Amino acid sequence: MDEDILLGCILPWKPEAFEKLKAYGDGREELMTDVRGTSCFVIKFGKAGEQLAAKLWEEGKMVYASSASMTKRLKLAMSKV
Repeated sequence: MDEDILLGCILPWKPEAFEKLKAYGDGREELMTDVRGTSCFVIKFGKAGEQLAAKLWEEGKMVYASSASMTKRLKLAMSKV
């Protein structure tokens, strides 16, 4: 089957994972979370999405987009993990 599936989850960060985000010191945690400390993770399953994710993972990159705060504009960022 070649159909894509989209899954979205709003989840809180584990304290130790959030501390790892903050340890980078570049403010990425503010781009990736809302005031509740949650993030919306959207995962696209499908051949193209899997290939893109695999390539970025191999390059040590993570792509994220955050609309965590509706009062802020949509922020897009790409960073090394």
